[in-house]
Amino acid sequence: MSDTPDSANEPHPKPKKLNLEDLLPAKAAVKTSLGPLYVRHAYTSDWKHFELDDNRKLGKAVVLQLSSRDEDKNDSGPLTEEDFEALVDADFHALVPVISKRSGWEEMPARAGLEELGNAAKIAKEQQVKLHKNMLAEMRKSIGSS
Repeated sequence: MSDTPDSANEPHPKPKKLNLEDLLPAKAAVKTSLGPLYVRHAYTSDWKHFELDDNRKLGKAVVLQLSSRDEDKNDSGPLTEEDFEALVDADFHALVPVISKRSGWEEMPARAGLEELGNAAKIAKEQQVKLHKNMLAEMRKSIGSS
């Protein structure tokens, strides 16, 4: 009889290959009057679409950019303007909290709409800018002390 445990005699399983695709979270399905729409989180590349001062227009841009009819998590294509125009208030009340939550923004009040979503996006962008400025300052400080 051997002194080694049985698990030591078993071949080691090969580590699973990790694909970048595996790191992408699935889109969240939201029931709307158009059928299910799929919401993803905001990417850094999305912020260029959110350069608006008016909260309502910004909320619209966020819904367009982060919602789609395609469930595929690799597809980051926006919702069409036609689909957006066909949405009703109840659809926005369903979409807005999911969009905000998926992107890690503030929690939305009940029956929040485009105005509140635009404000949440604006606050999140300000926080990102502040974070990046702080990181840059820390890097410059680190380089300066080297």
